[in-house]
Amino acid sequence: MIIETNGRRRSQAWWLPSGISETNVQAAYQFKGATSESNAYYNLVNSSTYSLSKNNASVSWTSDKGVFIPAVRGAGLTGFNQGYVSCAIRFSDVDVNANTAIGLTSPIDGYYLFAKTANSLSTYYKTPGFSKATAESQSASRSSESMANGVLGYTRSLDKLYQNGQSKTLTTYTFGAAADPFPVSVGNAMRSNTALTRYMGTVYIQAAVFYNVALSDSQHVELAEKMNAI
Repeated sequence: MIIETNGRRRSQAWWLPSGISETNVQAAYQFKGATSESNAYYNLVNSSTYSLSKNNASVSWTSDKGVFIPAVRGAGLTGFNQGYVSCAIRFSDVDVNANTAIGLTSPIDGYYLFAKTANSLSTYYKTPGFSKATAESQSASRSSESMANGVLGYTRSLDKLYQNGQSKTLTTYTFGAAADPFPVSVGNAMRSNTALTRYMGTVYIQAAVFYNVALSDSQHVELAEKMNAI
């Protein structure tokens, strides 16, 4: 099917893997390939709800790369402020060797998805992960495989993480130096001690989608393929 959304032409609704309907999608955003910056921030599912806006002057957009997120806690795009059951973020240009942490989303506190994790101000794991933490020294989980670019999927209700559609074995750790929340819809979401320095990294984000249902393994595979094709 052909979909016209906010001036952009779609050959298919990439946010709808098999078995998922529009009612299951809270919000979907495509930053890469948008015809303008304002169009990039519309919710593709319903343009009258959850439009995004920048919260930091160093956040920028280009059609070929998507949204640039600076190395600042909580910097990114705001406007979607709901908890989700599953989500997926396509990102790129992560320096997997640097001692930095990088957030991708946490629309509200406790829904954190990271491109790179850290458990303190001095231990940087350099791999993706997630946390439901809402206070200092609570649990988090991480993959053992670094990820410079691609689609990171997360089903929060099942504690499952997917790298380019593949479910990963996880290691739990204590999320330390995490007293203060820095949630953001799309961007460098993080918990960190305000008075201390947790070094953050930069990232480009091409697309993001949030669901009110748990996606299956096969749905994550299909979704990752579609998002990587954007």
